[in-house]
Amino acid sequence: MSHSLIFTLWSLFNRASLAWRRWIFRPRSGLCLPDEPWETLFPEGTELSREAERLRSLYHLDWSDAHANQRENLHVLSLLEAALGPVAEHFPPTLDVLDIGAKDWHYLPGLVRFLRHARAPEPRATRVTGLEADPYHRYRDGFTRYDYAQRYAQGLQARYQVGDSRKHGGSHDLVLLLYPFWREREVLDWGLPGAYFDASGMVRHARSRLKEGGLLLVTAYASEREWATETLGLLGWEARVTGEWRSPFVGAGSSVFWVFQG
Repeated sequence: MSHSLIFTLWSLFNRASLAWRRWIFRPRSGLCLPDEPWETLFPEGTELSREAERLRSLYHLDWSDAHANQRENLHVLSLLEAALGPVAEHFPPTLDVLDIGAKDWHYLPGLVRFLRHARAPEPRATRVTGLEADPYHRYRDGFTRYDYAQRYAQGLQARYQVGDSRKHGGSHDLVLLLYPFWREREVLDWGLPGAYFDASGMVRHARSRLKEGGLLLVTAYASEREWATETLGLLGWEARVTGEWRSPFVGAGSSVFWVFQG
C-alpha cells in the first residue's frame, strides 16, 4: 500500500472520528486537578530548584489550582522568557493574546503570569484567547480537553474557543504558535483530518492577525528544525528574535524559536 494511500485512508478515518467526537461531546463539571505540591518538585538546594524559585518569585506563581502541572507551567514560562523576554518591555499596558493550538491549556496559569509580569513594573492587564481544533478528545478519566481547559481558565481573563486557526478573525498584540504541526503525519497523529495540515498557511494567517507592531512567536522542537525552517524560509520573513533553548524542567530536548513583528 502506497504512502499517499495510507495517509488518505488515515485522514478519512480521522474525519469520521472527529465528527463523532463532536456529535457526542457534552461539557462536564466536577473536574478535580491533581495535587503537585511545590515543595516536592525538585531536590532542595539544587540548581533546578533555585531556577524554579527564581521564576516563581519573578512571575508570582501563586495560582491556587491544586498545584497541578507545575513542571509544564515552568517549562512554558521558561520558554516564553527566553523568546519574548528581550521584547516584553514593549508590550502594551493591556495585552490581547491569541494562543493557537491550546490543547487542554494545562500551561495557562504560567502563561498568564508571564504575560502579566514580564518586564513590567506593575502587572499589566491581559486577555488570552485559546484556540483548539479538537477540544473533544476524551481522557481516561472521562473529561475532555475542553473540560480541562475550562478548569485551568477559572479566575483568569481567558477564554477557550473551538475552531480552525486559519479562519480566525480579530486582531491581537501577541500571537503564539507553540509547537504547531510542521508535518502532515503530526496532524494525523493528533486525530485530525489531513486537510488541517497547512503549515505555511497557518503561520501566514497567524501573522495577519497581529495589530500594528504586534508580535508572533513560533516554536519547534529541534528535531523539527528542518521542516520549520523550510516553511518559514519560503515566507521570506525576517525574524526580530531567534534562538535555541533547552528546558531544564522537562526532558523534551531543545527547541528553536522565532519572533516576527506585524
